[in-house]
Amino acid sequence: MGRQLNVRSDEAYEIARNVAQITGKPVAEVVLDALREHGAKFRDAAQLTATQKANIEAIRAAARRAEANMKPGVSVEDVMDEMYDEQGLPR
Repeated sequence: MGRQLNVRSDEAYEIARNVAQITGKPVAEVVLDALREHGAKFRDAAQLTATQKANIEAIRAAARRAEANMKPGVSVEDVMDEMYDEQGLPR
């Protein structure tokens, strides 16, 4: 057996267990698949141009500002419901 990774999170355990039940894979394989998929995003990001990286950071900064200005108790779903109709089209 290789090295071990312990994640002490009820939410992570429930998600991994549910995905394992749905896919029929062992929990360890589900977690490894998720980590590989997430890790691939970082490898892809390393290939971005400086302009693309700057654009991504500008979008993230705008998201942080928007989050900081959200009223307490307002969820992302609430905001999306105001912006888009039932078919996902802008109001």
